[in-house]
Amino acid sequence: MGAFISYQQKTGEIYAERIYRFFAENGIPCFWDKNNLYHYSGVFSEALQRGIEEAEDFILVLSGNCLERIEGPEHTVFRQEIERALALQKNIIPILCGGFRFPGQLYEGVGPIQAYEAIEITDTRYLSSSFFADLLVKMTPTDETERAYRRLTACTKLESRESVEDRYSLSERLGGAVEEVAVCAMACQALLSHAREHIDRLAENGCRIRVVMNDPASPAAQEAYQYKIAGGSLRHRGRIIPNTYDDLLDWMERYPAQIEGRLTDLYLPCAIFLIRAKDPRESTVKVDYYSFHCQDKARRCVYIHADDEENFCFYQRQFEWIWEHARPIAGEEGDSL
Repeated sequence: MGAFISYQQKTGEIYAERIYRFFAENGIPCFWDKNNLYHYSGVFSEALQRGIEEAEDFILVLSGNCLERIEGPEHTVFRQEIERALALQKNIIPILCGGFRFPGQLYEGVGPIQAYEAIEITDTRYLSSSFFADLLVKMTPTDETERAYRRLTACTKLESRESVEDRYSLSERLGGAVEEVAVCAMACQALLSHAREHIDRLAENGCRIRVVMNDPASPAAQEAYQYKIAGGSLRHRGRIIPNTYDDLLDWMERYPAQIEGRLTDLYLPCAIFLIRAKDPRESTVKVDYYSFHCQDKARRCVYIHADDEENFCFYQRQFEWIWEHARPIAGEEGDSL
């Protein structure tokens, strides 16, 4: 048994249940009396004793005034659980919930729990992943706890475009065994103008490359020239999307079987750059959020690995929706502009 959850029913059950659900969702073995004892008599039964003995970790939920008058008969089971865990020298992890504070006079039999490193949570933090990450770090390491921790800490944070590129350059990401590249952006300069040698290599190796960009004549592109594309004169900015479109036509002509292009009139809030590697674990998504008249280094980005499954799939689905609703470029499906 991985963990035993001990709590005072009146004030601690809501916290104990949430912890139990998290353990159950992540396959972490756990003893919780509401789940493990079908007929709970309210006494310190052999089943409770055995649950503590078999557990590696003793999760002690401290809430309300659960340690005041703990020597009284109404707290007998809770007190005996703590005393048993102390006697067996279990890995005790106190969780101080909702502003809990140790009383000035603490019953001698449970006094040693004050020496254990506790996790203090508020009602809002108890609902977040940061609490569970802290809890997993303090638990006895197992395959299940390590998997759960990796899942919790996989979420991607916003950072500057400059720092993303410093850590994971486009050349590095396109240099491996790539199966597909999918890009959605106002203008796909990074791919079409700055990665020509990689485009050649990938296309020649049979990699599928899909590009959807703003139609140069669309209102979205016209507005981007004035507000969203930073740097240079208005005339210079006004050529970025048309020039990139010309590059795309050139690549499609050179590699008609590998490179597909489509145009959209949608106002795009961000650029999505998806690289699907032959090894799924190496697949990535870079999301570059547009902002008004900002310097390039200040633009906010996220860089997502495939093991961050929820975020990875979210942006993958977003790209596919935009792709399906975009117009094929001349030469594809017999359409022409």
